[in-house]
Amino acid sequence: MGDRMRSVHDGSGLAPRTARVVVVLCVALSGCGASDDGVAPRLLNAGYDPETGRLQLIEFDADENGTVDTWTHMDGSRLLRIEIDADEDGRIERWEYYDDNASLEKVGYSSASDGIVDSWMFADAEGQLARVELSTSRDETIDRWEFYENDLLTRVEQDTTGDGIVDRWETFEDARLATAAFDENGNGRPDRRLTYDSAGTLTTIESDPDESGTFRTTTEVPRPPAEG
Repeated sequence: MGDRMRSVHDGSGLAPRTARVVVVLCVALSGCGASDDGVAPRLLNAGYDPETGRLQLIEFDADENGTVDTWTHMDGSRLLRIEIDADEDGRIERWEYYDDNASLEKVGYSSASDGIVDSWMFADAEGQLARVELSTSRDETIDRWEFYENDLLTRVEQDTTGDGIVDRWETFEDARLATAAFDENGNGRPDRRLTYDSAGTLTTIESDPDESGTFRTTTEVPRPPAEG
């Protein structure tokens, strides 16, 4: 995930696409010319609201091979969303969502590259991956949340039953699973927590939480005998 987010935010991903979008918007809105390299992306079509005349959609050919591969959704001069079919197979695989200041807010992906968005990535102020929201059922209902620091996964929350309530919590240290907690009675709080050592071996099982959520019972898991 981290590599994918870096490709969105660094010069290899978002920057070239955004630069071309700016040029196309300039062409569509005010008729200005080419980009710094003297070449403007090929504007293929601009759609307007028939009642208000406001710009709604810009279609253009980002790689200039004659095929529409980028759709920019507008509300007049306001940039709303960019949809990208980079491999030009007729199915969108990336969605870029923008806020009121035309700043990138989140990036959506299709894990199956079939035109269905099922994961959304959010960056922090420095452009690093901060959070990923996923729809594991691929119906746009978010049921898994991943949190990152310095591009490393630190914790996960998941709704495994589809009732809208988180019932599984995981924490990670140096990208390895450290703890996994489970809500087994549907009250929205962990009832059992497993702890793992740096080798990934289960070491303790905590259960029987009190009203504050503190576990009252801790079971040490016997370590397997050393080989040899």
